[in-house]
Amino acid sequence: MRSALAAHGGDGSSTWTGNGRGLGLELKRVTPEDLAERQPLISRDGQRVLVSDGRIDNRRELAGELGLAWESPQIPDSAFILAAYERWGEDCAARLVGSFSFAIWDEQCQRLLLARSPFGAKTVFYHEAAEFVAFATMPKALFALPGVPRRLSRQAIADLLILVPPEPGASLYEGINSLEPGHLLTADRRGCRVRRFWSPELRRELRLSSDQEYVDAFTELFDRVVADQLRSLSPVGLLLSAGLDSTSVAATAAPLLDKRGERLTAFTGAPMIGFREPDLPGWLLDEAPLAGEVAAGYRNVDHLVVRAPGVFLDDLDRFFDVAETPYTGTASRVWYEGIMAAAQRRDISVLLTGKCGNYTVSWRTVTPQHSGVWNSSLDLWVGPRVGVGTSEIMIWLRYSKPSWWERLYPTVKIDGAKWYVVPRSTDPGRYYLSFRRATPVAAATLRLAPFMAEAEKLGDVRASSLLWCVQAGFEIWSGGKGLAVTNFSTTH
Repeated sequence: MRSALAAHGGDGSSTWTGNGRGLGLELKRVTPEDLAERQPLISRDGQRVLVSDGRIDNRRELAGELGLAWESPQIPDSAFILAAYERWGEDCAARLVGSFSFAIWDEQCQRLLLARSPFGAKTVFYHEAAEFVAFATMPKALFALPGVPRRLSRQAIADLLILVPPEPGASLYEGINSLEPGHLLTADRRGCRVRRFWSPELRRELRLSSDQEYVDAFTELFDRVVADQLRSLSPVGLLLSAGLDSTSVAATAAPLLDKRGERLTAFTGAPMIGFREPDLPGWLLDEAPLAGEVAAGYRNVDHLVVRAPGVFLDDLDRFFDVAETPYTGTASRVWYEGIMAAAQRRDISVLLTGKCGNYTVSWRTVTPQHSGVWNSSLDLWVGPRVGVGTSEIMIWLRYSKPSWWERLYPTVKIDGAKWYVVPRSTDPGRYYLSFRRATPVAAATLRLAPFMAEAEKLGDVRASSLLWCVQAGFEIWSGGKGLAVTNFSTTH
């Protein structure tokens, strides 16, 4: 199993075995604290053994309760995980903040615990048989065991081909399950049990006394989160587009690194020289000039524009051999792999992104004349869990330039109104379709259930999906002066 994962490590490997159990690790050092890693980590009384991968960001907050020196590079993150388990048992996962996956064998309880953080964690796959339970960060390690079949799941392949989010806990293979982010698994003589240990506090409200206090609170939290990602033994890089998400990360990371006398390398994928960009309102295919303007605002940012040759079909087998999953959003694969290669040549092992940064953005509706090209819509975000495997259902109430070809699309009648059903489009990791009202309105009270039901008929959402966010606002392709949302509310 370790040999199958050797390419994902490189900084050491080790194994613990005892009484028919075993834990192994292929170590990849990323943070300064990783230099002190000696895994598998065994508790002082020899009753618990841990292997982990990732980063714990709330070391400072945990230190007082666990009696560890958070600022010491001689205390690895694995020590905080094991100490948290010894203090809180299974509940330790909910006390940890960061990007992590870990496994603990508890000899005293005769129990295996697997946990995966809500965001950013390495994948964890497992196989449950009558005689044993096995887990690994990649399926290929499980296939190294006798008795673990390597059979593709027809359901998983079908879901991929029709762009339906996968079932929670499913993988590409029959008999191989995936531990979902924010979940933990316990295995003992009674079998395997999986439960969620984290979920978003959707009903929690933050009440401050002024707009500036909200700005200050967000800035403080955002700075802390970005700073946590900068714990790195190697130089830090950034995937920089012209959007507000990655440029916000750049605006925070660059000054923090500058204080440490370090530089930030920003990578932007762009079309090849000579590419003729079509004249599409609101589309920006070459983001390099705007990204370059952001980079130029910081003295310690090195901006590298990657114009990678090739087509998205090149070396697909090599990608799958490494990732063991199809590449979503294949149109961007050439740039993405070109950036990865450029980062590797510069010894960069930490790459910041602004991924999912637009999931919580909406704005306030007034629609003056001659305000450009736009639509006024509701966005329903649906998936097996918050932010992952997400489908977007757009409900267009009004738009500035209706197209004649929309009349070619099928229609449905919902609550007395006719809606054009525009087939789904795809982005990497996201699926969406649009309901466009045949007769535009400036205001409406809508029942969302009929739209969800229609989307389910089309295969865009599952009956078990979670509606986790509703947004109201404008999608603006050009102009937009004077547009505003004046009222928005939802009732459950």
